Amino acid sequence: MAPNPTKQKEWRARLLQGRLLEYILPGMPEVGLITQAGETVCRGFTRVVIGDRGPYLEFSREQALLDRFSVPKNQQYRLTPAWKDKVYYVEYRTPSGVMIYEQLRTVSYANYKVGMFYVSPWDVELVLVSKAKTTHTPVILSIVNGPKPEEHR
Repeated sequence: MAPNPTKQKEWRARLLQGRLLEYILPGMPEVGLITQAGETVCRGFTRVVIGDRGPYLEFSREQALLDRFSVPKNQQYRLTPAWKDKVYYVEYRTPSGVMIYEQLRTVSYANYKVGMFYVSPWDVELVLVSKAKTTHTPVILSIVNGPKPEEHR
């Protein structure tokens, strides 16, 4: 029996969601998301959203470190009055090129929330930071293993 790529994707997403939810239970250390280049993009996240384009990590404006990413020049049209009500998201990039987007409108293929930010789990790693003062290096956990899927490139 040949492997079913659709089923593999579905199971991978379910495993990812289960693993991530372990880290956001009450009483767990604070969580940050960092890029492979070491850029922290947010402190905490609210949920994992799994849509037709795979899983994404959702975080709020309050959790976002907005000074760590910017809108690329070729995407700035999305902020203009002529386009703001037509586009579905504003695209941001970290200095290393990781895409983060802010949802402006709802879509039919995923339960993205207007005003929330999203990043691919293949582009970031979890950093667990103790609330207590410590000199220890934060623990970095890779969220996913394996190659990045096409839809997240």
